[in-house]
Amino acid sequence: MTRKFTTQFDPNHPLKSLPDVKNLKICDVHVHVWEKTEKVSMYLRIAEEHGVRHALSLDHPDLKDWLDENHAGRFSHAYYLSSRYFAQKNLKAILKQIREAQKHDYSMYKMWFGPRFLDFAKANGPFHLNDDAFLPIYKELENDKAVLFIHVADPDTWYQTKYVNSRKYGKKEQVFQEFKELLERHPEITFVGYHFAGHPEHLDKLDELLTEHSNLYLDTGSTRWMIRELGKNIEKTRDFFARHSDRIMFGIDLSIHEDTTVEYLRTRHWAQRLFWETDHVAPLPFHDEDTNGNTVIRGLNLPTSVLEKLYWENAKKILKWK
Repeated sequence: MTRKFTTQFDPNHPLKSLPDVKNLKICDVHVHVWEKTEKVSMYLRIAEEHGVRHALSLDHPDLKDWLDENHAGRFSHAYYLSSRYFAQKNLKAILKQIREAQKHDYSMYKMWFGPRFLDFAKANGPFHLNDDAFLPIYKELENDKAVLFIHVADPDTWYQTKYVNSRKYGKKEQVFQEFKELLERHPEITFVGYHFAGHPEHLDKLDELLTEHSNLYLDTGSTRWMIRELGKNIEKTRDFFARHSDRIMFGIDLSIHEDTTVEYLRTRHWAQRLFWETDHVAPLPFHDEDTNGNTVIRGLNLPTSVLEKLYWENAKKILKWK
């Protein structure tokens, strides 16, 4: 059966098919600035073309100071805690990072626990989010009433392919229960579950978490993953956004470094905005290896009242930038 596309990305007209952005304010709560580079200026220019006026950078103090000096007012900041230290259960090193963050006026943090981090850290696993060994870390963040942006799981398909060694990487069902326990243990921490808390495939479970835990928010980072999973049942997804419109924030999960290209930035911005704001059907304008390049954008066409919260109001409430 041939798919009927209503539009597609045009590199010569990168805003084609997108609604007018003049009166639309967007904050992107998921940007990795990896180095001091002029590509940050390129990112900001293209982001602004697509309505993005503020962003959350996941970084460290040297980059924070450089960004604030060269791009004043454009970024908020979350301190990226070392996944390697967590894999090694090096509490002393993690607490030292938190002290450094406090010294440099961070109130937000990032933790990344995609199962691959065990490989990067050359650790055997298993790893548990709710390990009692980490209680001092979470208690420290709780005392500060910190905001914690946390990556807890990867796509379902990866657990069937990349993470078949469940003794090392764990099972996704287990990760969900551990994250639920974290939310219960630490109500004074505001958790932002990156990538729909790693469970866009399981909206019923997320509905449960959001209903029971007022300290949980979600972000929409990872364009291909969100479009692929949230676009499978448009009505169910729209209903989910309607119920939880106060708890979801816009994020793309962009990486800014010397090799970042204009095409990379524009295709991600275009795909996300087309998905949330329109009812277009379009081919994803970059390769999705999980579907062998067959991912299709099926627009959700969310109401303006939901978009305003998704794009700006919820982020303003959590990030509290001036």
